[in-house]
Amino acid sequence: MENKKRITYVRDFFRDHFQIRNFIAAFILTFTVEALARGGAAGAFLFLVRTPLTFLCNLLIIFVTLSVSALASPRSRFVRNLIILFWLICGVVNCIVLRFRMTPFSVEDLNMVPSLMRIAKNYLSSAGTVIIIAAGIGILGTVVGMWFFVPKDTFRVHRFAEIIKISSFAFCLFLMLGMGTRTEAISTDFQNLADAYEQYGFAYCFSTTIMDVGIDKPEAYSEETLQAVASDISRAALEHPEWTDGNSVRPNIIMIQLESFIDPTRFKGTAYSQDPIPVMRSLAKDYASGYFNVPVVGAGTANTEFEVLSGMSVDYFGAGEYPYNTVLKDTPAETAAHILRPYGYTSTVVHNNTGTFYNRDTVFSMLGFDQFIPAEYLYEEDRTPNNWMKDKVLTDVITDTLSSTEGRDFIYTITVQSHGRYPQELVLDDPAVSVLSCPEHLSKNALEYYASEISEVDAFVGALTDALESFSEPTVLVLYGDHLPALGFGLSDINLPDLYKTEYVIWNNFGDNIPDQELAADEITGYLLRRYSLAGGILPIVRGLTAGETRMDEMLCLLEYDMLYGDGYIFEDLEDLSILSGKNYRDEKDRCRSYRSTDLRIGYKPISVTGCELSEDGILTVYGNNFNECSVIMLDGAWQNTEYVDHHTLRLKDPMKEEDPAITVGQFDENGKQLGEAATPLSGLFCCKNHISDSAAEENTKHTA
Repeated sequence: MENKKRITYVRDFFRDHFQIRNFIAAFILTFTVEALARGGAAGAFLFLVRTPLTFLCNLLIIFVTLSVSALASPRSRFVRNLIILFWLICGVVNCIVLRFRMTPFSVEDLNMVPSLMRIAKNYLSSAGTVIIIAAGIGILGTVVGMWFFVPKDTFRVHRFAEIIKISSFAFCLFLMLGMGTRTEAISTDFQNLADAYEQYGFAYCFSTTIMDVGIDKPEAYSEETLQAVASDISRAALEHPEWTDGNSVRPNIIMIQLESFIDPTRFKGTAYSQDPIPVMRSLAKDYASGYFNVPVVGAGTANTEFEVLSGMSVDYFGAGEYPYNTVLKDTPAETAAHILRPYGYTSTVVHNNTGTFYNRDTVFSMLGFDQFIPAEYLYEEDRTPNNWMKDKVLTDVITDTLSSTEGRDFIYTITVQSHGRYPQELVLDDPAVSVLSCPEHLSKNALEYYASEISEVDAFVGALTDALESFSEPTVLVLYGDHLPALGFGLSDINLPDLYKTEYVIWNNFGDNIPDQELAADEITGYLLRRYSLAGGILPIVRGLTAGETRMDEMLCLLEYDMLYGDGYIFEDLEDLSILSGKNYRDEKDRCRSYRSTDLRIGYKPISVTGCELSEDGILTVYGNNFNECSVIMLDGAWQNTEYVDHHTLRLKDPMKEEDPAITVGQFDENGKQLGEAATPLSGLFCCKNHISDSAAEENTKHTA
């Protein structure tokens, strides 16, 4: 009898073919996802036959996720279909993402969804929005339909047996990944995310971006190792006192990160009606210029930004990771803003896009800035056909910021006008630059749009250098492209050594003859700080060392881990060299730290409320100064439905119900996140209707005249 039970158990164990069907589904899914990523079935087939081990690793990853559905019995078929739907959606999204940029879909994009929603209208037409909404409804309907119509399991499931099966599948996957790593069929080192997806497959790379976050603890990490690094830094500081305390000019430093900037004439086989960038070409001829090595291509502005500001490399972080969305949300990092503070510099960020994108409204405090001026505080209504604010608004903001401080300024500016999407349909009736010829596989309309917007960006650079030329204080202006534009080209289409190079120019108004050279995003700030005796930080000193490449990589990885994730040994070891760090403290995890977050001021021109008026039908009108379309009336601290009238007038769209509320004006992004408000609220104004303060009446008369 006992033997009969065992035979029955074994027969039931192998009787159902659920996992066999899962394996077949995994094969089809893997092939389909790769076909979507590689432009068709032919690309997926080549991936299979050329790298069968890599294909098998991807297949097993999907198969293991599908196999888990057996534990959901009697709804295992429904769960399996959900997992299949998930992988299909990921494959389709990756296909779409690759059309708009040159970086594939990763888990980091899911973290970016709230921010991406704020700029979706800049990428999507009305038809595109309708398609996405319809797709969302279709997916939801599919899930609901599967719940009701996919039959429940009719076979008996032995959960213990299924756990053994799934564990064996996972073990096989582990062995295959190990074999793939040893044979270099796959790798965990994603120097180039797009190339990694192409070489190692979507399922493997996407899964890696889920697991791989932050900087892995280096094997050599210890207090003793960091003491040795600190000794090297101390010795370099003593040998090069001119890096931190020389007699050279200490200028204002303005850095302009030009969105997707590259010389359009670098595209092979193209001709234009006029030079798209005459100003930048002239500056490159007369001032320091060269190739600029960046960590991203087609997208990823924040990672170039982070490298420039901090001197750290994103290569040590997780695959496709944006430190702005992870560690920098709550961890201060050494940056130019922190380093320049002891030298008397005021640090400001200017950005003509929403301040909450990439969590900048939070991150810039961790990066040491004093002030942040995002689009929510700007007053330019001129926009591109894709709804990006034009860059010419930045000239007055930068010069006003320089003039408003007594000491020197560090101003970091992030432009947005030349941001994608670059429409393949005709949207410019009278383009500033016409494309006379271009290769057939490139979109003439997209290239013409890009060249026209870049020409206006070039004009902004000209206006800014003209304004700074006569400025009384010595000023250095750094201009560079954050990454190449996502125009659907490859390396064979552009005259560049690789796709991770843009261009830079360093201009100044005091005759400093800076030599031409190739620079990287994580090198340029340290180079300038050392040149102008401002290198009062750890990484600018390290970047000045002439150690071998292997030694430098090891040192940088140790420092980045120690400063952001580790115990902060380097801060303890360098505490006596006060110019290299601030006053040390212990954070909430009892780690030694030197840099603290700042009390970031968000805003530009001060917003004030000077008076108000209540009509007979209960509509409140508020008067004041420096309002814009992001200004919202707040009653007792609550957001109200507001009509923007002009820079001095706001009006409620609905009758007011509150009795004698405190009235102020707040600045909000498009998703309703508050960035700031007027300093002084009004109250006690409604003892009778139609009341308006004398000052408000005078202000309103003055501004409406």
